[in-house]
Amino acid sequence: MELDHLGWNALTVGFVGVLLFSFVEGWGVWQQNKTIWKSKSGESVSVIWFTYSTALFGVVFIYGLSTKSIALTFNGLLLTLLYIPLVVGLWKFKGFTKIEKICSAFFLAIAIACVFVPYKDWFFLIFTAGNILFSFTQPYEIWKNKSSGVIEIKFLTVFLASTIFWMTYAYASHDWVLKIISPAYLVILSVTIILWFKYRRT
Repeated sequence: MELDHLGWNALTVGFVGVLLFSFVEGWGVWQQNKTIWKSKSGESVSVIWFTYSTALFGVVFIYGLSTKSIALTFNGLLLTLLYIPLVVGLWKFKGFTKIEKICSAFFLAIAIACVFVPYKDWFFLIFTAGNILFSFTQPYEIWKNKSSGVIEIKFLTVFLASTIFWMTYAYASHDWVLKIISPAYLVILSVTIILWFKYRRT
């Protein structure tokens, strides 16, 4: 899709931006992954948010294939592969509650269902919007524990920068969906970072 419309336009700028931020986000996820495995802890890390994000990027990969988008396919595949060892680390060092186990299995089932549903665009939109709800669990986790735990600030700032890019792209391309989703992510990540500094370990 991107190659068919290659040129100085919003789609090409978005394509280059997604590829660039895929590597940047991947680096952030890897830093978070290393922190969990090095400290052998999942303190103040939201299991719900990270398991949902893993399923979400799996859906991004499937949606990218269906729309023949190089950027989305690459972004989804790369981040799914990087999120998996992170979730394994949470399972090993923090453990999942009964509710978290049920939710994780449900998220996985939904991601697999995306392969078979015909309206992948609506499925993708709903699943992406759902991440706004579950991302609230991360600042809540920090606030509840009164500690930043092993949440990696590099991970948070990388995704904040990525969200700023998506918000800029949304208004440049007049994408109404991204205009709604991106500012919501920006607020949640900003609150999470503020709480991280408030309750960070000295």
